[in-house]
Amino acid sequence: MQSENVNKWFPCSAFFAEGRIGAGVAALAMQATLVMWPAAVHWARTSQDRNDIDKMLNELSDTHCTAQVKYRTTTKRFRQTA
Repeated sequence: MQSENVNKWFPCSAFFAEGRIGAGVAALAMQATLVMWPAAVHWARTSQDRNDIDKMLNELSDTHCTAQVKYRTTTKRFRQTA
C-alpha cells in the first residue's frame, strides 16, 4: 500500500529503486510536465505490478519444480544379459 502512494507522488522513484536509471529519468521528465504526470504514474504502477507478478511466478515455479527434478534426469540403462 505504501509503494502505491510513493508511485502516485514520485513515479520516478519506483524505477530508480528497481535500478532502471533510463526509465527513472524518463519518468522524471514526465513528472516535470503536469500533463504527463498521470502517464508516469500509470507506467510506474504497471511496472511494479508486472515485477510483483514475475516474482510470484518465479517463486511458484521454484517451489513446484523440486518435485519434478528427479524425473528430469536420465535414468541408468541396464544391459540385458541373455
